[in-house]
Amino acid sequence: MKATLTFELNKDQHAFDCAVNGVKYYDMIGDVLHHIRSIEQNEELTAEQYKMLGRIRDWMHSELHSEGLAGRF
Repeated sequence: MKATLTFELNKDQHAFDCAVNGVKYYDMIGDVLHHIRSIEQNEELTAEQYKMLGRIRDWMHSELHSEGLAGRF
């Protein structure tokens, strides 16, 4: 299957950047979530630090869910 995307970069720069770098963004989200899990499991954290990481992780999962991406991470 082939697809051709045409962008007028003066007005479509953001859409172009997303199309070109989307896989990088996607991979980075997975890396961040993995890093958070690793810190939670392997680092000695205070209760407040652990709670804050949990809030960040929960927020990220909530945002991914609202965008229809929850099952992918």
